[in-house]
Amino acid sequence: MILFAGAHSTYCTGATDSSNSFCDGKTKDDCDFFPSCTWVDSNAIDSEPAGMWFADPENANGYRYKAQNANLNAICALVCGRNCTSTGRINATELSEPETLDEAGFESIVHPPFKYIAEIECKYLDDGCHGEMSCSTEKTPEACDASTWDCIWVGDHPFAAETGCDGATNSSAGFVFIIMGFALVAMMVLIFMDAEIQEAMLEKKVKTAVVFINHIMFNLSSCYGLYTALQVMASLSCMNDALEGFTFTDCNDKLDDISIGATLVFIGSVMSLLMLLILSGLHKFGLEDLLDKEETTLTVVCLEALGKHSSKFFMFIGCFVGMTSAKDEGFWGTGCIGEFQETVDEEYQRFFDTLMMALAALAFDILYFVKEFYFPDAELPCASFFEGSDENEKEGHDLEATTTFETTVTPLELTE
Repeated sequence: MILFAGAHSTYCTGATDSSNSFCDGKTKDDCDFFPSCTWVDSNAIDSEPAGMWFADPENANGYRYKAQNANLNAICALVCGRNCTSTGRINATELSEPETLDEAGFESIVHPPFKYIAEIECKYLDDGCHGEMSCSTEKTPEACDASTWDCIWVGDHPFAAETGCDGATNSSAGFVFIIMGFALVAMMVLIFMDAEIQEAMLEKKVKTAVVFINHIMFNLSSCYGLYTALQVMASLSCMNDALEGFTFTDCNDKLDDISIGATLVFIGSVMSLLMLLILSGLHKFGLEDLLDKEETTLTVVCLEALGKHSSKFFMFIGCFVGMTSAKDEGFWGTGCIGEFQETVDEEYQRFFDTLMMALAALAFDILYFVKEFYFPDAELPCASFFEGSDENEKEGHDLEATTTFETTVTPLELTE
């Protein structure tokens, strides 16, 4: 016999024996208000998928359950496991003689025509934290296990799920390198319009190459920092969407800190590009170093160098913040795992590459500054070869001109 008695087709039940007496008799609104209570509507669940049926469920002392006011969730947890709950369906059989039954956790003799539960249908709990009181508010297995209430986690770790962020990028980020292209085009135009610089470049080929490399490295490191910041922000946006609903976890904190690092790198890159634009306008993209003009005082040179590289201060700090945050294990033991951590590791590599490129540009510029200011007469490697060949070629032309002059004059003198 299937029991769906009209008086008990809808009722409030508790998750455990202790909470069942508290929930019993409450209205639907009151039942829904308390996390430890569950509203059972047998009529509404008739269309739910079938679960697992268990015959003659018994309590720990071997007594069957009275159908009326039975705590179905607690029964399923006993016969199926803590990761099970009731569907609300039961088969009840009328007693043929008095029998000791379990009624809401209390064992007592029950007489006919009351009924006992002959079969109960159970199902596995949905993924998440289940149990007493506020268990359902816990969003991670770690928080569920650490709860002061009797909670159980069902299913895989939510951070182990696929994020869908594999390859999440900012498709427009690559356009930042157009800035570098414009700078190189402007440099070429300046060279084409300035004959003095053209002559200096022909005379000082190696130094010209050094000036070009110095400018390109500084420009490239700034553009790459801006590119990295935009890509990290796009990736974090996707992961934050995947973590929607999760709060106060170490993974959330890690992503927030990485976001701060990306913002700092973005600010530092923009400041660096602005400083590069100013200095390029003042010193013809560094090509003034090729001209033999009045030397600038050490104070001015140092101030310009300090402004040039301090503009990347936020970039350096942002890279350190991002890298440190990506490797932070957290405090609560709810750090990123699975695809979340794989994506975080990618952000670490992006910050690392940006930092190495900026440091390389800084080291090259410092070495060039030291050489030009303190050792101006020292020759760069290969300088003697390239510039020496030019001098030899020039001397060869002079010697040829002299020889030709002497040859043309001599016959005339002999005739006289």
